[in-house]
Amino acid sequence: MQPIKQIEHRGFQINIQADTCPESPREWDNLGTFYSTDRNINFDNKRIDDLPSEYLNDDGTVNLTKLGKDYLFGFVRCYEHSGIALYFDRNAGRITDWDTRYIGIYAVSKDAVIKCYGGKIITQKKKELALQVLAGEISTYEDYANGNVYGWEVNTPEGDSCWGYYGDEGIKDAIECAKDSIDSYLSRNSVELERDEYANLHEDFNKAGEAIHHILTRLSEKYSDSAYDKYLESIDELREVLEGNATMIDDCIEKLREFTI
Repeated sequence: MQPIKQIEHRGFQINIQADTCPESPREWDNLGTFYSTDRNINFDNKRIDDLPSEYLNDDGTVNLTKLGKDYLFGFVRCYEHSGIALYFDRNAGRITDWDTRYIGIYAVSKDAVIKCYGGKIITQKKKELALQVLAGEISTYEDYANGNVYGWEVNTPEGDSCWGYYGDEGIKDAIECAKDSIDSYLSRNSVELERDEYANLHEDFNKAGEAIHHILTRLSEKYSDSAYDKYLESIDELREVLEGNATMIDDCIEKLREFTI
């Protein structure tokens, strides 16, 4: 499948793909419930007359005054063309757009809001937050209905991917998560690489020490016993450092420099 977006990050490629098997957001623990008046769109399988009877007029319409006492709600409007556009409308005004229709009410009981956000009353702040959540849930379902759900893949040697990102904001989140995956891979392997490099360096120092010792042994006949013992002592000190803490590599180098003076 052709990626809808490709990005390079730190030498690796991120592919943003369409999620062909997304989970319906109506399977999640949503705050609101949709009560439909439409023949075709009914994503919670509830009709408007599934509202408790005390909120309905004799003609089956919703008594908005009574409903507003116990529920936070908004009207759901729909525009259909090549896809569907859903709008959470907090106002009870008449729809004036000729190509938009009213398809139901999206509502949550005030008791459920208090249970969700705590406290004993619904403050204006809690009300605003709950209404924003309701609007967001409608927007997320719109993305799902239109196939605007995505995932990411990265081409690190380990490979990695994740799916279920909804809408344009979801694409941004997917990119950031993919970058985090690459960063994590590089971080893990950087530690391993540094360990390998240190092991090789440690081995090289040991070989260097052995070579110097061999040279000193060959040249010992040209020096007095005291000079030879001094050089041999330097080599022994060098070996102890090389076989000790890795953080003392600089000291090893310094000792080598002192020895060659």
